[in-house]
Amino acid sequence: MLASGRASTHGQARFDGKAAADKQVSFKGGFAVDDLLLKESETGERFLAWKRLSSDTVSATPGGLDIDELKLDGLGAKLYARLLDKETVSDEALKKLAERRGQVIVEGLASAGAPRERIQAAAIEAFQGEGKEVPAKLELGVAGKR
Repeated sequence: MLASGRASTHGQARFDGKAAADKQVSFKGGFAVDDLLLKESETGERFLAWKRLSSDTVSATPGGLDIDELKLDGLGAKLYARLLDKETVSDEALKKLAERRGQVIVEGLASAGAPRERIQAAAIEAFQGEGKEVPAKLELGVAGKR
């Protein structure tokens, strides 16, 4: 059941064509759904909530909808809370994930033109975090002269 929320859109809608067979309708722009709260109809408990769901890269025609980037801020969902409570991830799996993320960053920098000999992923360090936030550490050293 929808308890609250606001929807808005911005962009340009176009209608082209004079004959019925030539008519074209299109939209380019974006949208936002702010402060959404969906509650379970039987219990009244929060089922899904977010602060903002938005995109500035929407393109729509009668043939389809294309969204290049979708942004979600402040997700609060019963399913998400259940996963946090029930799903545990081992330290070894977290270490492998961190190592892979480091590799992907190194590969991305190299493919963007950074010299491979100047890019290095450091050893993974354990961190005791609290809550849902997970900090990331990035160190940039001084480049030597060539």
